[in-house]
Amino acid sequence: MNCVLAIETSTACGSLALWRDGEVRFSAVFQSARTHNSVIFGPLEEALDMAEGLEGIVVGSGPGSYTGVRVGLAVALGIALSRGVPMIGWNSLAGISAAPLRYAVVGDARRQQWHFTEMAGGEMIAGPTVGDAEAVAAKCAAYEGPLFTLDAQSPLFCAARCAVPEAAVLAARAASLGLGVFAARATPLAEPIYLSAPFITAPRVRA
Repeated sequence: MNCVLAIETSTACGSLALWRDGEVRFSAVFQSARTHNSVIFGPLEEALDMAEGLEGIVVGSGPGSYTGVRVGLAVALGIALSRGVPMIGWNSLAGISAAPLRYAVVGDARRQQWHFTEMAGGEMIAGPTVGDAEAVAAKCAAYEGPLFTLDAQSPLFCAARCAVPEAAVLAARAASLGLGVFAARATPLAEPIYLSAPFITAPRVRA
């Protein structure tokens, strides 16, 4: 593919990238501790100004920040509809730069739970599985390949290398598919990857 826009907002360090003619022509990184819903639009406007002949959009679909992933998906969908181009979701764990062909990702799933996923060729081949520290520590100990985490630091029960998923990596992966395969993988609504069901509380009934 000649022109692909990538959006990755699954962590506090979000990014955008535009792939054109075999290389990344635009890349931007932005920080947001919560949602990305305001800081994304400045760099997005710059990327779209350079996106003449846009052929497709790839968006990191998680796992990661519940709100961040949904912001990325919503932005990608809006552009896809307005530009009339296909959109695909790609797991955010595939966006780790310089990762080997096979690796695993471990991290905090909140509420005293941890997650573990085995990766190969940019695809999830096992997981994500969620369990307590003892269960996930056992998975880490048994895994013979390199370990990464998208958290700010490695869990205490293993030695995982800290990394951040990058839109530029997702853009290169998507472009390598070719337009036909990309279009075949496209869906009207890319599904987010959640580690657990969203924790939502019901409003109190007023007397």
